[in-house]
Amino acid sequence: MPRKDFLEDLEAARRPGRYPRLVDVGTGDEDGALCFAYVIDKLQVLRIDLQAFVSDLSDYPSSHDYFVFTTSENVPSLVTTVLEEIQPLLAGLSLTDFLSSLSDAVENALSPCSPGENKEGDAGSQDDDDYLPATESDWDIASNEGQVPEEDPFDTESRAQIAEVSPQLRHDLRTAKTAGFRVGYWGSLITLSISCRIAKLGISDEAMQAWGLSPQQYLVLLMRYPGRYRSFDQLLDESLGQPSVEMHVALCDSYKPSLASTMHLFFPYEKLHQQPSSPFGMLNPLFIGKPLNALLNERLLKIVKYRYEFGFTWSGAELYINDVQGKSSNSADPDMAKYSVNENRDPSASVYPRSLTSDHMLDPSASAKLSFPLLAMQFTLRHFVGCTEFCLVCHCRMDANFEALKPYVCSKPLCLYQYITLGFGPSLEWEILSQPYVVDLLVSFTYASAKGNRLRDFPTGLGILVPQGVDCVTDFSSSESVRHLQKPFHLNTLAPGTYIAQLDPVKMELLFPDANSKPPLRAGDWVVIVANVNDAHPVANHWHCRVRNADFWSAVQLSAPVVRGLPTGHTFQRSIAPSKSYSVAFVIYDKNFDDLTEAEKRLVIPMLLDTLPDVHAMGAFLTDESSRKPLLSSWNDRISKSALDVLRWIVASNRSCIMQGDSLNPHAVCEDTVSGMENYIQFRFAQGAPDKEQRFVDSVAAATSRLKLKYPTIFAWHGSSLANWHGIVREGLHFNDILHGRAYGHGVYMSTDWGTSSQYMSQYMGSAGYGGVRSWPNSKLKITGAISLNEVVNAPSEFVSKSPHLVVKQLDWIQSRFLFVQCQVPEELGPRKARNNPPTAIYPQDPKYTAIGPHRGPVAIPITAVSQRRRQLAEILDNDTKGKKRARPENLHSMRSPEYDTASVETEHEDLMVLLSDSDDDRARKTVKIRPNSSLVSKSATSRQMITTSHSGKNFKPGTLAGSSLPLLAPPSYATTSATKMLQSTLRVTLKIQDSHPLDELGWYVDPNLITTVYQWIVELHSFDPGLPLVADLEAAGLQSVVLELRFPENYPMSPPFVRIIRPRFLGFQEGGGGHVTMGGALCMELLTNSGWTAVSTIESVLLQVRMAISSTEPKPARLQRGQREGQVQQYGVGEAVSAYMRACQTHGWKVPPSFEKMSYLESAKNQDGWGL
Repeated sequence: MPRKDFLEDLEAARRPGRYPRLVDVGTGDEDGALCFAYVIDKLQVLRIDLQAFVSDLSDYPSSHDYFVFTTSENVPSLVTTVLEEIQPLLAGLSLTDFLSSLSDAVENALSPCSPGENKEGDAGSQDDDDYLPATESDWDIASNEGQVPEEDPFDTESRAQIAEVSPQLRHDLRTAKTAGFRVGYWGSLITLSISCRIAKLGISDEAMQAWGLSPQQYLVLLMRYPGRYRSFDQLLDESLGQPSVEMHVALCDSYKPSLASTMHLFFPYEKLHQQPSSPFGMLNPLFIGKPLNALLNERLLKIVKYRYEFGFTWSGAELYINDVQGKSSNSADPDMAKYSVNENRDPSASVYPRSLTSDHMLDPSASAKLSFPLLAMQFTLRHFVGCTEFCLVCHCRMDANFEALKPYVCSKPLCLYQYITLGFGPSLEWEILSQPYVVDLLVSFTYASAKGNRLRDFPTGLGILVPQGVDCVTDFSSSESVRHLQKPFHLNTLAPGTYIAQLDPVKMELLFPDANSKPPLRAGDWVVIVANVNDAHPVANHWHCRVRNADFWSAVQLSAPVVRGLPTGHTFQRSIAPSKSYSVAFVIYDKNFDDLTEAEKRLVIPMLLDTLPDVHAMGAFLTDESSRKPLLSSWNDRISKSALDVLRWIVASNRSCIMQGDSLNPHAVCEDTVSGMENYIQFRFAQGAPDKEQRFVDSVAAATSRLKLKYPTIFAWHGSSLANWHGIVREGLHFNDILHGRAYGHGVYMSTDWGTSSQYMSQYMGSAGYGGVRSWPNSKLKITGAISLNEVVNAPSEFVSKSPHLVVKQLDWIQSRFLFVQCQVPEELGPRKARNNPPTAIYPQDPKYTAIGPHRGPVAIPITAVSQRRRQLAEILDNDTKGKKRARPENLHSMRSPEYDTASVETEHEDLMVLLSDSDDDRARKTVKIRPNSSLVSKSATSRQMITTSHSGKNFKPGTLAGSSLPLLAPPSYATTSATKMLQSTLRVTLKIQDSHPLDELGWYVDPNLITTVYQWIVELHSFDPGLPLVADLEAAGLQSVVLELRFPENYPMSPPFVRIIRPRFLGFQEGGGGHVTMGGALCMELLTNSGWTAVSTIESVLLQVRMAISSTEPKPARLQRGQREGQVQQYGVGEAVSAYMRACQTHGWKVPPSFEKMSYLESAKNQDGWGL
């Protein structure tokens, strides 16, 4: 029983010595509660008293939650933070594991090796003790008990070590900050973060789309130092031993991930698997996260060490480490010329911001004191932004003679094997579910390329097994009948590797009468039944079967046959009667694909693709709720491993960005599609390196300035045989091969006339596919041709030729924008209706070089075809055409993508404290803390006076709000012991934060003199952005703040506080107001409901988010009701706030806290305790 299990575990936990740091483990005041203490020193003078209880004892020990809090005074903020953040990670643990994990968390927070420790009594230190590991100065022992610890818990050597490390940590973070990065720090985890906005990395819109990035996101490098922080020199000394730093790269919506998310990533607990509950600050995986994290943790320290010792560049050090990897360092001479390679970023270096091209190691001012976090971030960006230049497995620079938009691997077979098998590439299952027609397109291109003898790259190194013999790959069928038999079969013509057996078509068993002629069959192997010996004919449409069981010789159990080329959904009729068994010839998949000739490989790949189901059938399998493993590899009776590996290779090796567009939806309003192409399915199409778009923009800008162009670019078609498109989507448009002659010179051939380019769509298709078709038989699109529409620099006079073709040799002058495929439209997409209405926003075309479509008229190109940074110029040109006047920029360089700085997250206070300067001016502004008495109110009042003195000149004056004008309350009758203790601890932490930070930076103030019960807080919001209309309204009304009331429920922190504005009154939504303030003064925020609240939410974060909500100008800024002025300020009543809160919850579908009515309304009707309306 749950209660019995809990009591048994509690009894086991009470055994002395079970936990080195925990003492006095016992039962609490309530059922399911326990109390214990964490001790710092051997004499147990420094201790943290803790209490915990299980949320619902009936759920123990599987789905219960823990609530833990401290009852000690003046506990360091690092400990309270860890207690709050770790609670969701403890859910479901047994009591013994809970205590062990909690003890480890507190010990880590109080670790004497944590950086930032200041010497005892060093009042001039720049560190605030709220953000340092615990020392006796954090504990009011002398004031409360008159005792002095007999033993310092941290010895002199540890203190000296901390004092030495702390300045280095601060220096390293400041150096990274100065270099343009955002920095964060968690003292309890000895973990720091270095981050940068994606929008600031110079990545093109096409690359961001291909990589699944958003410009508002941050690229975050997290670095955790086990035990203590280490400087650059210390890391180099330890680089050949145990790992001294653990690194992880991820994406985040904040410059600094939440503590819960970071702990989930790094915390050294094997049993804490629950994800953080709040989405804010959540870490999201990066598309190349696996290979990049492996590179950082396995090689970065060695690469930096070799750079520092031998003077290498990044490229030289990477070459050197590849040569000595797994060998003695003496196996390569560092003085060899090949290691003196320079960083080859020209001419593209100019398109990247300085943060990407800077090298901290080469900075003369930093040579004496290098920052390893900055070096690590620069190295990370080098391989992130330039990911297409490096192999994702061996990390060597690629020697490819083409540019790619997506990263891949080098030509080494082992790299391709690891790329596919280790999951470094894109998820095939995700691609099928999200873009099934793109997968269909890629398979069709590969199929046509193989059939047209144009396939030149192959999936080697994957260990793909295929059936041997020409009979297995030869097309026998030329009609749609699956029962058609073509030529006689003779036993004396058996090819090597062909076996004879009896087939029972009902049981699908192979029977072997001769026990001595056992073929090498195992469960999981695939075979191909190629002939019916009884009828002396081959089996029509070969049967591909998986061996299910080979343990009961001489019978081998087979799966249902997969018939080559049979469309999904068609019923297969066996060509042999089920009434008896037949002699058949079969071949085993036992030939290594790598051993085939290129001609044989081109035959095998279509054979394997013919056995695949269509993309919709694969999608249906992946979304089948009955499937426990939504992976195609688990559909092993239908898809062979060989065919699946080829499919993975096709999708993973695509290095272009191809996106399904609105043209696939017959009912969509196609604002992003080209008009006049109704008989074609359109895909958005982008190619080239991540910086290709910027190089194209620079080329356009240069031509515009040089030739005084009104229309900087033109659009032109490029048609090519279906057999060529597999290579085009991987290598881009180039002119390395001569297929149709070069009558008009060397370059990429294009035309503004669709009729001219379309002539090349159907040329040189090669042989027909299986059953007489030229495309993949199971394709839903049934593609017969493809053509791209490309944007080109409008400089025909500088082309190789401009008539009858546009021949362009400058590849940076060409950017692909759309891919059109001619196909049989799938039935599920419905009939294609002609869309005569062009997009609303159209890109203006040069009348001399207008793109002509298949209907012999101009096509309308949507403005979204060009990158965001160039749409402004297009709008100017459009206005000029319509006779409107608008200022023109001097060049395209002035049009850069937005930096999104206004959306950046405000630097957290802990990070500000770490970055504080050591200058004398800053020290003069600091106030020496004196030990106040133990009274919470007098302590905060003393600190408040110090803060006021230190920050004179600010508009806000704390402590001036009159309590007589406020609805101050007595303690509520529903108060509980657990909530009261938690609120007392929360209030202490909040006031401590308030005392140690400038009030204008916090933006909120809690006057402890106005707190008559911990269940009600009066808070002032102040120091808003001067640019907000709200600030002008407050000044006009003679007010310095917005006054809030926070009411806390009986089950806090399981439910949120009720937050409402007392005064002044704001304009409601219907009156044109904003700032998330309702008509009744309640806040319209999901965070303040049970739908958005989490038990780990801190009051500091709540106040910050409420202040941000009121400061929000979307959709409208907050404004005060007119007519309010000093002495005549209007207030909100509790009743109208309660009603407004309930309406907001009902409107948005948010969950109202269960104790809300008792807390805010109904309680007052029964008790005259000041909670009335």
